[in-house]
Amino acid sequence: MEGRLEIFEQAVIKRPEVLECYLMTGDADYLLRVVVPDVEAYEQFLREVLTRIESAAGIKSSFALKQVKYLTVLPVTASKGGRSHLEPNVRSSQEPSASRRRDPRFGRRHVGARRPTKSSEKR
Repeated sequence: MEGRLEIFEQAVIKRPEVLECYLMTGDADYLLRVVVPDVEAYEQFLREVLTRIESAAGIKSSFALKQVKYLTVLPVTASKGGRSHLEPNVRSSQEPSASRRRDPRFGRRHVGARRPTKSSEKR
């Protein structure tokens, strides 16, 4: 017989609303990142999906009110010695680069982190 963690994992893997699922330490066994159109859709997902998973003993929901920082680039680069180090000047998506602030082609929706390319490093 499968364990309760495996039952839960198999159930959420099948759901397109679940973008991410993490096995956690602490009070909760799992952290899910669920994307649905609105609160009503989340309620439906909660009632029709999560509460019907036999191994889910308790469910606690939280909603993000504001995105303060979001990065998709890891701030780690390899040095010449083969060791990794943190890159101190990686901008968050909320901080537009100086070139993007001046460039009229980029509207407010297009601010984001920018990493130098090989061609821009040679300039």
